[in-house]
Amino acid sequence: MGGHVFISHSSRDREHVEYLCDVLERNGYSCWFAPRDVGSAGDWAGEVVTAIKHCRVFLLVLSRHSNQSEEVERELHQLKRKPLVVVRVDAVEPSETLSYFARSSQWLDQFALPGEEFQARLLEAIGNPQRRGSKPLNVLLLWLNRAGSASRAAIWIGAFAALLTFLTKAFLDGFTPPGTEPLRGGALGIVFAFWTCCAWGLDGVRRVWNTGRAKREGR
Repeated sequence: MGGHVFISHSSRDREHVEYLCDVLERNGYSCWFAPRDVGSAGDWAGEVVTAIKHCRVFLLVLSRHSNQSEEVERELHQLKRKPLVVVRVDAVEPSETLSYFARSSQWLDQFALPGEEFQARLLEAIGNPQRRGSKPLNVLLLWLNRAGSASRAAIWIGAFAALLTFLTKAFLDGFTPPGTEPLRGGALGIVFAFWTCCAWGLDGVRRVWNTGRAKREGR
């Protein structure tokens, strides 16, 4: 598939790194991470720089450990314009330094997604990486991805409720007797609130279902 995936991480997150590497390598991608792929000569710094230079994607494992890692910061300084994918394994906001590099990258929240869905999105992100700072539209889409699953759910639920409110108004206005005020103002607010509650309820059912399915499948 051309090039490898360089995985930047804290040594304390080895379990997460091995999981990500296993998913990628089982699907045909080559991964490079230290110390596994550092040669016997022991030129750690030189091999890391070379591995970053020749990688096709830079994958950052963001955790409370890597957020404070000077080694991770040094690796990010070698990033140049390589595509960057950030996988958050903890609900942690990036430090100022990490945020500077990752502001226009693709983000995935491993801790918030069922295993199967996360793996599919990881493979999609690695297979179709976005170059950093390429186009304004891409930056907007990446920001929405970074906003997190809860924010994305709120956006879609709001849009869904607004659409149903519009359809409800159009439907009821068609049955409004002549001389009667059409649906507007406070009544529209009540209709919108009703559909919003319904949408949040359905989203809650979806989350419970996904959680139960993950437990049944042992993820």
